Amino acid sequence: MIIPYEQSILRQNYWLYNEIYATDRGFELHVLFDCPLTEWKIVAENVQIETVK
Repeated sequence: MIIPYEQSILRQNYWLYNEIYATDRGFELHVLFDCPLTEWKIVAENVQIETVK
């Protein structure tokens, strides 16, 4: 299910903090949003990280 940005919780929140962890199955990204205080955990097995300039 894809939720349009205009209807998503992200539209009204600020990304406060994030942490990324290497796990035995890949990676976990933990993200903390404000109002309402919400924590997301995104898990991935295959990750490609690129430098953005």
